[in-house]
Amino acid sequence: MKKEMKVRLIYPNPMKPSGFEIELPEDAEVTIECFDENGNQHQTVCDKKPMRAGKQIVEFSRFGLSEGEYTFRIQAQWAEHEYRITKKVVVN
Repeated sequence: MKKEMKVRLIYPNPMKPSGFEIELPEDAEVTIECFDENGNQHQTVCDKKPMRAGKQIVEFSRFGLSEGEYTFRIQAQWAEHEYRITKKVVVN
């Protein structure tokens, strides 16, 4: 059975900041990077951060991001596997 990472965007509200809920099948190193519409990197949310298997919350700051659409690239590495997923976020 193929092991996959699941990612869900957490929308900000007065009780929660922006972030991602990441579900990992195994302990992994996670990298999350933010790119604008032109492909320019704006922030690295985390870089090879060790995370345990199961659900994790990773918050990111919208501070410094102008209005527009951004792509977040979420990458996890465990054992000999590498898994990548992208999520679009609109900042207004």
